[in-house]
Amino acid sequence: MPPVPLPDDITIKARRFAVGLSGGADSTYLSIIASQHERVVLVHINHELRGSESDADEQFCRDLAIQLNRPLIVVNRSEIEPAMANLPTNPSARYRAIRLHVFRQVVDTHGLDAVLLAHHANDQAETVLMRLARGGGLGSLRGMQAESTIHGLRIERPLLSLSVSDIRSRLRGIDQSWREDSSNASDHYRRNVARALLRRDASLVPVLCDLANRAQALHDRLNDAAPHLPERFPCDLLRDLPPVVGEHAARKWLIERGCPSDDVSPDVCRRLIEQATDPAAPLRQHYPGKILVRRKKKHIERA
Repeated sequence: MPPVPLPDDITIKARRFAVGLSGGADSTYLSIIASQHERVVLVHINHELRGSESDADEQFCRDLAIQLNRPLIVVNRSEIEPAMANLPTNPSARYRAIRLHVFRQVVDTHGLDAVLLAHHANDQAETVLMRLARGGGLGSLRGMQAESTIHGLRIERPLLSLSVSDIRSRLRGIDQSWREDSSNASDHYRRNVARALLRRDASLVPVLCDLANRAQALHDRLNDAAPHLPERFPCDLLRDLPPVVGEHAARKWLIERGCPSDDVSPDVCRRLIEQATDPAAPLRQHYPGKILVRRKKKHIERA
């Protein structure tokens, strides 16, 4: 395969990185353009969910790695899952946790800076739409970040500005095939329901991505305005803040204590503020992630 230079509209900041390669159009395209860098390791996780289709995905990735002259690490889910403790029961969350575990191992073992994931604008729109339907607050409406860190693993998402049609058009332009995941057509997954809706009205994609960008800008402003709450903080710190700033500070504190960010809704934040500021509120309350918080001697702390 002739080299495909990195397009001007895509930025990769890491110098040494892994790339998550599923065989789909997005990860195939990202692997091709990222392979021009000096230190690239491709990673394919065979979730073993679709029988021969999963095996064909793996073979496609092996063939692509040979074409790109890049090392490929293949991991089967059955090899990793039994050794992992406290995995989520929700299948999507479970497989996501496994992928992050594998990526972290590869990055650490090979001395890399980050992992590149191929989420694109349609993925971003689906994420925002699902969080809207779930009643997500400002923090969740930011969607996925172009750069983030999860439990010490640095993640870059260089394709967030591209739609899935853009990516497929670019692959066709270099005569490159990709794999289609048949499970994407199943209505058993909530994300597929959102995907089908956006397929029917593609004009929603840029609208939802713009919402994510605006939520991010407001989130950044609130970050500057909201105080950082220590592990044990006086109740008065939340009582004296404007409501929107107080909710932001409460959200950050809960996430730092271990609450899953997607589950820290505005109602959850207001409940913490009420626990801190209303003497009639329960002294001890559970929050998402089985986090127990108590009010003791006019202070809030994790129990």
